[in-house]
Amino acid sequence: GEGGLIVLGLLFASGAVVMLRANLASYFFEQLAVPRMWAGVAAMAWGMSRFLPPVAWASFLALSFLTAALLLSHSSLAWLRTLLGASSVAMLFFAFSFAGRYYGESQDSQAFAIHMSPWLTVHLLGVAWGLWYYLGHRHALRSESFLAQSLPAFATGWVLMVLVALAWFSGSTFLLGNVFGAGELPREVARPWALHSLSVNALFQSVFSAGLAVWAGWCLMVWFSGLNVTSSQREQASVASWGVCAVLAMLCWVLPMLGAVLLIAALALRSQRYRLATFAAMISAWIMGSFYYQLSLPLATKAVILVGVATVLAGLAYWAHRLQRSLQSSKNVVSVAAAASWKKPVLLLCSAVLTLGIANTSIWQKEQLIAQGKPVFVRLAPRDPRSLMQGDYMALNFALPERASDMTLAGALRPLAVGKLALTGVLDIERIARPGDAIAQGETIIELTPKDGRWTLVSDAWFFKEGNAERWEQARYGEFRVMPNGKALLVGMTNEKLQPIKD
Repeated sequence: GEGGLIVLGLLFASGAVVMLRANLASYFFEQLAVPRMWAGVAAMAWGMSRFLPPVAWASFLALSFLTAALLLSHSSLAWLRTLLGASSVAMLFFAFSFAGRYYGESQDSQAFAIHMSPWLTVHLLGVAWGLWYYLGHRHALRSESFLAQSLPAFATGWVLMVLVALAWFSGSTFLLGNVFGAGELPREVARPWALHSLSVNALFQSVFSAGLAVWAGWCLMVWFSGLNVTSSQREQASVASWGVCAVLAMLCWVLPMLGAVLLIAALALRSQRYRLATFAAMISAWIMGSFYYQLSLPLATKAVILVGVATVLAGLAYWAHRLQRSLQSSKNVVSVAAAASWKKPVLLLCSAVLTLGIANTSIWQKEQLIAQGKPVFVRLAPRDPRSLMQGDYMALNFALPERASDMTLAGALRPLAVGKLALTGVLDIERIARPGDAIAQGETIIELTPKDGRWTLVSDAWFFKEGNAERWEQARYGEFRVMPNGKALLVGMTNEKLQPIKD
């Protein structure tokens, strides 16, 4: 029963902690105790979830992780304390956001459910890490105390999970789509909080995020002023820091998850925790890339914002370069970097040529496919109406004889959709040919494309101009251009009579 699970789990977890404390030098006992501890945690969670509200048992487990981290203070177990810190954040996030929304309402413990938005929850957890950072920076904890020995690794795991949560709830990033579920799932999960949860409005999120970016810039300026640099270098860094800070604050206004990441990165740099700062920088790049998929702003507006950001950053870089050159000339110093200054414009030019070459080659290939490919129409299959229209694109699902989930994505060769082409140009797909299968004469083939763990015909989305969703609701066929080798391109949508739908 539930009580037996809790007792068994408590014995397993506490026994594992005792083993880890008593056999610090034995890898055998360590590898025996660690899975035992997680098995005990799982048993306790399963038992308590049967009669306790989620906010209670998830918070209890988070507190248990903290207790275990304090008891396991040996330096060789820092990795385990880091993992416990990350697990604590996961449990608290579940307790105050997921659990209150999806579990508390279906049980008698509804009164104990706490409905908090993901943005508010993850920022409160970030504030908890900031408080620990402040205490450590002010030397409020004595270095010889067991708290000072145990908490740093635990706090590292805590802030790493906070950063991951900030990235995950930012959604997809540029060119990576819905990788790791960072796309549709966060939007679907976050949707119920819009009207029924403890949250803050979008304006407050924007102001708060921009304020955190300004705070991050100030922290970096204070840190840099304490370094052993000249006054001119300090002045240069001050102006550049405030300029970059203003640019990032503008981005944080439209990316409410970004400000917290920038502040964490600045605090990590200030405390010389460079690996944490590097990870935060990677998360900030992910969140900036998610700006591309924000459907609340027109694409032209996003382009103007990014061009403005690039212009300001380029101006700051040019100003800093001119200032550095003037300082060098005033001291009659010719450095290796100045002597090799010709390399920078050459590298920039090569990068631009390579970028334009790759982009235009892809465009040329698609134009050739459109010009030489055979027109083929494939009927659309029903799609979940809740996700059919999403902002400025339409989710597609083509009628295939075999479900994509039944086919493995392994292998370099792609399967082919095979069918007979009617006189009207409609392709009736009869089967899916795997690599190496024979194709009969007169059959038309279309190469399948992997998308989000399944196979589809070229694309699972059709993008159109904003505000024209109603016009595209009459789409019944996808229009392709297909080459004899199966290469295909989706070029349009048609209605039931195969008449093209114009944007």
